[in-house]
Amino acid sequence: MLPGFYNPAATVWYEDRYAVSLNAGVMAWAIEALLTVYDETKTPGYLDAAEVMADYILENYRANDPLGGFTGGEEGWEGQTEKLTYKSTEHNIDLISAYMHLYRIWKETQPQEAEKYRTAAREARAFVLAMYDNGCFYTGTGTDGITINRENKPLDTNTWAILTLTGDHEADGRWNAEEVYSFIERTFRVGEGMDYNQDRDGKIWHEGTAQLAVAAALLGKTAEYERLMRYLNDAAEDDGSICSANLDGLTTGFESLIAVEGGGTKAIPWVYDHRVSLASTVWLAFAQLNVNPYFVNNETVAFHDNALKLYPNPADGECTLAGLDADDTVNLYDLNGRQYLSHRASGETETVDTSRLQAGIYLVNVSKNKNGATHMLKMLVRH
Repeated sequence: MLPGFYNPAATVWYEDRYAVSLNAGVMAWAIEALLTVYDETKTPGYLDAAEVMADYILENYRANDPLGGFTGGEEGWEGQTEKLTYKSTEHNIDLISAYMHLYRIWKETQPQEAEKYRTAAREARAFVLAMYDNGCFYTGTGTDGITINRENKPLDTNTWAILTLTGDHEADGRWNAEEVYSFIERTFRVGEGMDYNQDRDGKIWHEGTAQLAVAAALLGKTAEYERLMRYLNDAAEDDGSICSANLDGLTTGFESLIAVEGGGTKAIPWVYDHRVSLASTVWLAFAQLNVNPYFVNNETVAFHDNALKLYPNPADGECTLAGLDADDTVNLYDLNGRQYLSHRASGETETVDTSRLQAGIYLVNVSKNKNGATHMLKMLVRH
């Protein structure tokens, strides 16, 4: 059940209005998730669903003003939504990746469709670059879509810009990764980690700290990556999860609108507490695996050896892993973390028995014992 509250007098469950709203950045991440599964399985439904969402954003949130880009989405309950007219740098970063992913899927077979998505990615990129100023990517604009919000400076617009624009040659000369990294260090550093924004109130945002670890690895800052990972791994729970913040009450400088009993909304401070968080845990996993989730860089800048192949996929009775080294460790898990096998590879290929697996999605993790540093992850689908 979505978050909200129950009104016993009206016998109605009021869902949280934000949880049922449409957020352009969240939709972009969903598009990427669907396209990632499509890349692995070639099941058309995942691509179809991603395109429906991508086209909806194009039709409804595309800005028509000098800064361009895409607006925030729409907020409210079904039938009562209000258009969000601000523009978020974070959202537009997400959309660069999502639209470029669609472009590369279609560029060979349907160039006209591909060009539509590349144009959208360029519009999102142009807005993001317009938010750049002396090493800082500002959070976005006010409700007019033009006035830049220079007051509250969040970490993630800067870490995500590094992850998305590094290796994107159309952005060359219009920003500087080292300047951004230096700005992050000056502005957000709190002890061994990073704050959410520039107030540096003594609390550490684990999601953002993991984002910076991925950015450090991407930029070749090995010592900094290892230092951040020592802190994050120490802060993680025994089951591998990690809390949003090291202490309760991490401020963000933003507010959230919540529904109130009797109708209407009120604004409350948006804070993070010392509670286990899905987002922080996923970013910790990205950092541990040295994976940049933004698609733009996947063809130009990679952390891991993309020669690893898994075929056939979807698998039936068995599948083959190719591109291994002898002594690599091969692990197979379901999405609940249950481990089905773990063994050392004996050569360049390895056969994985899938005949006893139920139909579903599994993760194949390969640890590269040759250098002790690289991990690879592939998705296996069982018929």
